[in-house]
Amino acid sequence: MKKMLAAAIMFCVIFSIPIMPVYAQPNQRCSGSGPDFILHTKIDQILAVLENKSLSDKKKADQLQGIVDPIFNYRLMAKLTLGREYWPRLTKNQQAEFLDLFVKRLKASYFDKISLYSGNVHADIVCGGVEPDGKKAVVPVSVTAKGTTINMRYYFYRFPDGWKVYDVEIQGVSIVSSYKAQFEQVLSHGSVNDLLNALKKPLAEKSEKPPGKSDEKLPSKSDAQKQ
Repeated sequence: MKKMLAAAIMFCVIFSIPIMPVYAQPNQRCSGSGPDFILHTKIDQILAVLENKSLSDKKKADQLQGIVDPIFNYRLMAKLTLGREYWPRLTKNQQAEFLDLFVKRLKASYFDKISLYSGNVHADIVCGGVEPDGKKAVVPVSVTAKGTTINMRYYFYRFPDGWKVYDVEIQGVSIVSSYKAQFEQVLSHGSVNDLLNALKKPLAEKSEKPPGKSDEKLPSKSDAQKQ
């Protein structure tokens, strides 16, 4: 449970679904415009919203999405989860639908955790990490909650409109790679529609569950075909 809570803290930065305040301590080498500084700034902005007692949980979630969404390239993340083998097989409409379902799935698992807001979480951001070509960067972050420390790595790419996150590792496990393995399992034995139906199922089930409950497992092909 402690590990799950600590990991969920930084998911609040990823998907703007915070559950506890994060106290970010930047290293002296943080630049004034690099990805490390951007991440630190976002955490500060999240704290301001979290500590605003005049806002409902719904309004907090809405404001936090506006803060965090701009630094994530969800389209690239979605493409990477399907890879070169499967993404080109989708029609334009299927790509748009997959992107929408993928982003909703990323956020849905943590949306209900805003009610668990309590406090006493510490985050350390290691600044620097920009690669020599100046196009990629990795920002390590360690989060401590209830005596448990979780190590994370944010992967940034410099796009024409600025630095964007395209993957996050938690304790060495990549979010993109994890989803890619699940999606490939469905696509290797089924169709694109099977995958789209499988992604819809958790979202439909979530609306029927009480707060605090979520289902992270992607339904199998057979489950998707029953819908």
